[in-house]
Amino acid sequence: MRTFRLIARAVCATTVGFSVPALAWGPEGHTVIARVATESLNTQAAADLQWIISVGVPALNAQIQQKYGAKCQINSSDPWGEVPDYRTDHDQHTNLANWADCYRYLDASTKGWHYNDIPLGENPAGILNANGQKWCTGPESCASVALADNLHKLAVPGQSPADLAKALAFVVHIVGDMHQPLHEEDNGDTGGNDVLVISDDSGLSAQKLHELWDTPLVDLGLGRNLGSATRTIAQKTASQSVPHLTTVDEVILASDAWVEDAHQLAQPAYSLLNVAVGAGKVSGVRVTKEYVKTEMPIAVSQLGLAAVRLRATLNAALKWRPPS
Repeated sequence: MRTFRLIARAVCATTVGFSVPALAWGPEGHTVIARVATESLNTQAAADLQWIISVGVPALNAQIQQKYGAKCQINSSDPWGEVPDYRTDHDQHTNLANWADCYRYLDASTKGWHYNDIPLGENPAGILNANGQKWCTGPESCASVALADNLHKLAVPGQSPADLAKALAFVVHIVGDMHQPLHEEDNGDTGGNDVLVISDDSGLSAQKLHELWDTPLVDLGLGRNLGSATRTIAQKTASQSVPHLTTVDEVILASDAWVEDAHQLAQPAYSLLNVAVGAGKVSGVRVTKEYVKTEMPIAVSQLGLAAVRLRATLNAALKWRPPS
């Protein structure tokens, strides 16, 4: 807990009341995580990543187009580029960091891969053993199981180029999602999506608690420019590293702690709003400037931790020699 709180204090802005720009754990937030993580990979991982981008991504695009039409297409020459507004682009294009969000509308069986619905009142510790938990049963599974499955695929060079690109896209995205506290809990409210907030007094604009964490809190901390936000997170995390993650199995074990940390952060995200454990769907919850001042640096900190840990994850998984 101390590590991310220290980072949070380093990036904390002391004023609230900004207009809400367009950076979030949505398209821009996931893109920042991926950009920072991939800027300083080791030599082998960087070579493998480039091969997947240049060979696997076009193969995945072709596979998707053949099955679903012109949807979720990634620009392999700019895989971490900005994502077009879906209201005008209609999900025809995305980037590698956000492909999983686009694809879940094509394949609903992957919807559950974006979160762990751990009950808010629980305090998991140690090995989650997600496969055996009630919140990770059923056809949709959960983020922890999906990360493990896709990491093992990513680490095996015998996969088809399209399958390697798909596994990479899921790994990049799921690691980001695991650091959003409201993706790692449920309070009978669809991860805060059924907690309707009144944010007029906070200086931010949001209608749902989940939306507040996905977008305005990070917007306030990093600003609206994607390049500037990437540089800020890169600078703040430059000295951070994740030791002892040399294999995908070590990453999978470590990811339990990432999930537990995010789950713990979700508890004050509710209690500071006087939303009780087990409250379920609620409305009229007031978000104050004090809440924003407390929680914004935590949201930004989690974004930075996701980038650091994604870098370690890719270094651990990408150890094979690209085909010549």
